[in-house]
Amino acid sequence: MNSRKVDYLKRIIRIFSFVMVMLFAFQPATVALAATKTKSPYTNYTYTHQTKFDDCQKINGVDVSQHDKTVDFKKLKNAGIDFVFVRIGYTGYTKSKFSLNYDTAYKTNITKALDAGLAVGAYWYSQALNTSEAVQEAQKMLSAIRNYNITLPVVMDYEFAGTSAGRLDSAKLSKDAMTNNALAFLGEVSKAGYDGCLYANASFLTNQLNAKQISEDYKIWLAHYTTNTSYSGEFDFWQYTETGKVDGISGGADVNFWYFKDNAQELKPYIYTGKEITPKPVITDGDVILTEGEDYVLTYQNNINVGTARITAKGINDYKGKSYHFKFLIKPDRTAVITLKDRTTTSLSFSWKAVTGADTYYVYVKNNLTGKGFSKKVTTNSITISNLTPGNEYNVSVKCGRKDNSGKLIYGAYSAINTKYTIADAVTGLKTTARSKSSITLTWNKKTGVSGYRIYRYYPSTKKYEAIKDISGYNNNSYTVKGLQTGEFVYFRVAAFTQDSQKKIGYKSSLLSDSVRPQTITVRGISSPSAKKIKLHWYRVNCSGYQIQWSTSKDFKSNVKSAVVSSKQNTSTFTTQQGKKTYYVRIRSFNKVNGKNVYSYWATTQKIRVK
Repeated sequence: MNSRKVDYLKRIIRIFSFVMVMLFAFQPATVALAATKTKSPYTNYTYTHQTKFDDCQKINGVDVSQHDKTVDFKKLKNAGIDFVFVRIGYTGYTKSKFSLNYDTAYKTNITKALDAGLAVGAYWYSQALNTSEAVQEAQKMLSAIRNYNITLPVVMDYEFAGTSAGRLDSAKLSKDAMTNNALAFLGEVSKAGYDGCLYANASFLTNQLNAKQISEDYKIWLAHYTTNTSYSGEFDFWQYTETGKVDGISGGADVNFWYFKDNAQELKPYIYTGKEITPKPVITDGDVILTEGEDYVLTYQNNINVGTARITAKGINDYKGKSYHFKFLIKPDRTAVITLKDRTTTSLSFSWKAVTGADTYYVYVKNNLTGKGFSKKVTTNSITISNLTPGNEYNVSVKCGRKDNSGKLIYGAYSAINTKYTIADAVTGLKTTARSKSSITLTWNKKTGVSGYRIYRYYPSTKKYEAIKDISGYNNNSYTVKGLQTGEFVYFRVAAFTQDSQKKIGYKSSLLSDSVRPQTITVRGISSPSAKKIKLHWYRVNCSGYQIQWSTSKDFKSNVKSAVVSSKQNTSTFTTQQGKKTYYVRIRSFNKVNGKNVYSYWATTQKIRVK
């Protein structure tokens, strides 16, 4: 900045902004920890950092003014730039008068830089010849930035215009006079609650100012266009080129390193309220507890919005020259309860009380059967979670988010977990696997993840279903229905259920029609009324029909003949293949269900000599 035309004036940076702390959690490619060299992608040169910065992050930034014309701040952000200093105005360098002028692009540059998620600082190009002029310059800048979120230091750019006609060049001020001007400017900045910073080149800091005195209370921004600065004084920023190539700025760009080291003591977090949060830290010096107003004064930064707020305690009186730094996180409140509003086989719908200041809600969903989870972001205080598995249990919790001044989302604590099931879809594969005279055993396909199953019996006479049994556990996919009447026709359906705070019955299976085994026949008599004839007589039972078998084999393994007779009959005469032979005869009843026969047990086998 010092070696360019006056019009190319710059920057302002706020070193302890929470914004930058959060931004730099990302650690862009050009940030290097515990390294003494960094290759800049904006010059392709490698820069050697002084060893005192080994444990600092090296963060990239630029400074802009109206002479950079249209700046694309989103491109800057994508190019790895994390902060920008915007020129607010300048003092004319002519001798004739003291004129304060605003940079015509400062409003646009600040607004667009903030929208792009960059941390923003401000600077004023000074030509102050005395402390009164320095104060006027500072006040002019402060009145312009008070409604913007300036989170980096506010800078006095103090330099010669590079011409003998320049008002500062020709004033021939002493070192002490120029130092007093700088202190007056930065004092106004500090009183307004900003971090003050002085920008100057290495020669100006060495020969025109008492830089050590200034650096005791304020930041120093060094301009030195080299790959290895030899400046021995304190500084926090290094402007290393004015000809950088940065996507988003046409022509040469001023590019800077920021040496960021966070030594602030961490305080407990606070909940966002939309108002200033002003905790009072206990400050000690050795064994002495200091008193606010007598030993130090407190200034707060970024203590309204979410993110990292900072407190600086500047020593006064006996402790002048000392400073103590603290930070605390402001985060959105926690929504205590989320409420289920609706559920289907594949979705769960929840709502919760809106949290003050929250602009995003982060919903975490976990399938308790598979252990797999996923997240969703919404901007309203409700959500419908879709594409879930029917009949599975899910843990759902919500945390509230709000963007900090850099655009990064800061989240509060998670809500209590709400555990809910989706509704089970229809059971499939219902069938009968065993029967007796008074029972039927049902089985069906498992519904993995459900809480259990409900067995329904259907009564055609009333056209109603009766729930006859609930079975717990999704692996228990069979049930024996007992106490049925012999030969009775029966109808069943099965549904899976889930159990959380409510028991929810899923969709029923298809209807299963079946029959209990019909009654076993009692034979009343058997005879051979004529040659090759057998007559069987039995007591009739309630059934669909009877099956009769006869054979010369006692175990019915060969020479077996069969006949089916009506359920209305109780006698049957049939012809054998041979006469004068011993035959074995048996009979059983059956019911016809869905085109298939359900048989009773065989009656006692009868033996007869055929005529």
